[in-house]
Amino acid sequence: MTTALLCSTALVTIPIGSVSAATAAQNIASYATSQLGAGPCSNTASGSTNGNAGYYAPHTTQNNSCSHPGTAASPPQSGQAQAWCADFAGWAWSRAGVTVDGNLSDGASSFYIYAKAHNTWSTAPRVGDAVYFDSTIYGGHGHVAIVTNVHSDGTFDSVGGNEGDSSSPYLVRQDTGLKVGEYVWSENNVGVYVEGFAGPVGGTPTATLTSIGTWNGSAANYNSSQTVSGTVTLTAGETAASKVWYYLDDTNPAANGGAGLISASDSGGGANPTHNLAFNTAGLSAGGHTITAAAFDGTNTSQIDSVKTVTITVNNTPSTPTVSVPGGQAVGTVSLSSTDLSGNTASVVYTIDGNRTYTSTAGGGFPVYLDSTTLADGVHTVTAAALNVGGAASTASTTATFTVNNFAHASSVVDQSGTTSIFTADASNGHVIDTSVSSAGVINVYDLTVHNGTPATSGNPVAAVDGKGTVSVLTR
Repeated sequence: MTTALLCSTALVTIPIGSVSAATAAQNIASYATSQLGAGPCSNTASGSTNGNAGYYAPHTTQNNSCSHPGTAASPPQSGQAQAWCADFAGWAWSRAGVTVDGNLSDGASSFYIYAKAHNTWSTAPRVGDAVYFDSTIYGGHGHVAIVTNVHSDGTFDSVGGNEGDSSSPYLVRQDTGLKVGEYVWSENNVGVYVEGFAGPVGGTPTATLTSIGTWNGSAANYNSSQTVSGTVTLTAGETAASKVWYYLDDTNPAANGGAGLISASDSGGGANPTHNLAFNTAGLSAGGHTITAAAFDGTNTSQIDSVKTVTITVNNTPSTPTVSVPGGQAVGTVSLSSTDLSGNTASVVYTIDGNRTYTSTAGGGFPVYLDSTTLADGVHTVTAAALNVGGAASTASTTATFTVNNFAHASSVVDQSGTTSIFTADASNGHVIDTSVSSAGVINVYDLTVHNGTPATSGNPVAAVDGKGTVSVLTR
């Protein structure tokens, strides 16, 4: 085994995982092993779960192992705040959710104190235990590490922080084939031996996530894995958290945020599910994403105690609309609208006869109102496509048709003598016909086009009477 420093003040927080009684011991070993090669600020371990922060156990008197994150000073300093083997062991315990308390400090011997206080001191190794090295049973040249494997012959392997010698950095390292009572190394000409093991006691983090999910629009649609679009509500049920933060595509979040943090706020409190946050998915790529909720300690807003992750599938392409068109013979103003629209629809584009487009941003059924006199009489086709705020369009709707028939539409006027004139377009030749009924009941039919040279019209003859009693017929 390599020479280790004595384990004996900055505060930078680190993530803490949720506890499981059946797996806590193995989790402790896994967390410790995941840091192999890391320094006191975790800046030597690629993909370190500690986020370049440092090691310590919250709710104890331990100080953070790192005083200058990211520094590259010569070992054994490298940013360390103190000899940090105890801080590393405390971190592994607390991340697995077992009980850490005020018995633990920056000194390796504090694990012996902890074990005596909780009646867990043993001379037989167990995975997840803290192995205590010392030149005496207490108070000598101490060191502590995490037991990661126990062999059938009684020997064990360990992973400890702040292990090194004069020729190599003080990092997280592994030792194999150790056994109780064995001489391991010499410190100032004093032999250091494997003295025994401190076992952790069960416990739960102060904030435990019980659920996380998303919903579009209403709690009735709440579930923990679904296809979402537009703005959704992220929600997490928990117990005793000071806050919950949500992270996108970051399943191992850091307590100080980082690139995955969606927002440094949540609604907090309220009925279950609590801690809701509105999240607009419009800017995400289509397909699968993860949302991770991190519950922070109920008494420490900088300490993550529990995390939970769900998957979502993002699909912000609006659904294909169904076009509603007028029935019968359309004249004058024609109204088009849409149904079967998804909630992320921002506009609907209608295409008439394959070449004329009309856009509506009115909401609701996204109606448009057309002057049918700008269209020829007869059958016209219309399709619609829905667009979201980013311009992503649905597929075109099924083609619908409507019929324009402005040709035979009549208009009328009453002049100052009391004569009523009804003006129509003759369907056989396009002439404008004046059919008048006098106040005496005399009916007269007069072809304005023949007698007055009025051009034929395929539109709507509009009649007006001025202050002198002159009747005018306006045609197109």
